[in-house]
Amino acid sequence: MRWSAVSDARSEHRVTPIVAVAGSIALVAAYPLMPVIGKDITFAGFAALVVIPVLFGYLRRAPGLTAQWLLLLAAMIVGAVANFVERAPFAMPAWQSTAVGTAKGIVNFILLAAAIGVVFHRGRNNLGSLIDAALVAVAFGGLLWNVVVLPGTAAATITPGAQVMLAIILMVLAGTLGALLQLLANDPGNRALGLLFAALALKLVGYVTIAASTQWGPTLGMMAYLGGYVALGLAVLNPAIHRLAEPVPPRPDRLGPARLALLSAALLAVPIAVGLRQMTDQPVSGTFLIIAAILTVPLVMVRIGLLAAELHRSERTLRHLASHDPLTSVLNRREFTNLLEAELAQGRDCALIFCDLNPFKQLNERYVHLVGDQLLVEVAERLRACVRDDDLISRFGGDEFLLLLRAPTGDDLMRAETCIVDALAQPFHSSGGPVHITASIGAIVSDADSRYTTVEQLVSHADAAMYARKRRSATPSPAVSQWTPAVADAN
Repeated sequence: MRWSAVSDARSEHRVTPIVAVAGSIALVAAYPLMPVIGKDITFAGFAALVVIPVLFGYLRRAPGLTAQWLLLLAAMIVGAVANFVERAPFAMPAWQSTAVGTAKGIVNFILLAAAIGVVFHRGRNNLGSLIDAALVAVAFGGLLWNVVVLPGTAAATITPGAQVMLAIILMVLAGTLGALLQLLANDPGNRALGLLFAALALKLVGYVTIAASTQWGPTLGMMAYLGGYVALGLAVLNPAIHRLAEPVPPRPDRLGPARLALLSAALLAVPIAVGLRQMTDQPVSGTFLIIAAILTVPLVMVRIGLLAAELHRSERTLRHLASHDPLTSVLNRREFTNLLEAELAQGRDCALIFCDLNPFKQLNERYVHLVGDQLLVEVAERLRACVRDDDLISRFGGDEFLLLLRAPTGDDLMRAETCIVDALAQPFHSSGGPVHITASIGAIVSDADSRYTTVEQLVSHADAAMYARKRRSATPSPAVSQWTPAVADAN
């Protein structure tokens, strides 16, 4: 009996949204057949009812999109009030009618700000592709304005101020839709994102059809607005809406020939369309050209900036790969040799410590190479802690590390050697358990008493000092704890 009740409750929970959506679609389809008062009540009712799912979504919002949810909620509340006042059954004075029109324009900008905020948050790891899509969509919006909307506004004698607002909203809306479409391409299974795209796309359709001033334009436009309210309500109630708070992973930003050609065509589309209209004595809006430049130029500059930043990051990465060991990230042999050669050429005092790990080759044979790689990485990290910031560390060979101390004092060298001994005496942890290694260390100083002029001399003497110390030890591979730090005399 209990399971039957639970099943019935779940079925009712699933059926209720379906009935609501079906009823909404039926009302939208019946809109053209309604009398004027029925149309006003339906539209005002849709505008008011959509506040409920938006408020519900705001209360259940995921962290990260609070500002966007607040903007959306504010837009829906102000829009609902403006639509109710506009369709109220009483005459409005001129100032009130102006206030309602201004409020509706502000609502559109708030709604677009919320959508742009979602796009930026969700796609901030792939801004380059979003900007490309937005540029193409802005150009498409410009063509819609010149070919469809502008003739209609001219025929309807809309004021220049209203024309400017319509042009800005249309092109920003088109650009936002382009960025949303790019996000959908990266996340095609997100139904909430698809419904949000559908809501804004229907809003764009409504704008264009109403502004076209055709016989059926206003009716079709209002139906598109109603469909947009339905899509928005479904979007904010869809569980996938919470995924919009999570940025999509970064993708390679490949600005290839095809995309460059598309961007070039998009940037040329509006000027060519305006020029053709002027050549054929059709109405042309100079204000629109200013708006198009204000919208596209910053996007192009940001795109160039992103490409320049990506180029700089790639150059830094290449320089790092060319000068550092790919495993341990310390200097590789070639870069260390170049820096050491420059140090000796300037006649500066320095000290070179040669560190050879024991018995690393046997460890590699006993364990898998992955353990040996992890060991080398940790050795490099421990050695970094034993030198100053301006000193140098290099992986000179497979299990050989060189440390260059710049302008050292006697205490600096002794402190570095003692630190190396203590650091390498600690066991290294691996998947196979603790690993103990030893190290043979040799140090040589290049100063006023013993000045070395070539890298080969200094490295070979440090190597000789290390082997001399190894031979003087009691065992072939002396334990580090038995080794007394001292500067080897290789001369």
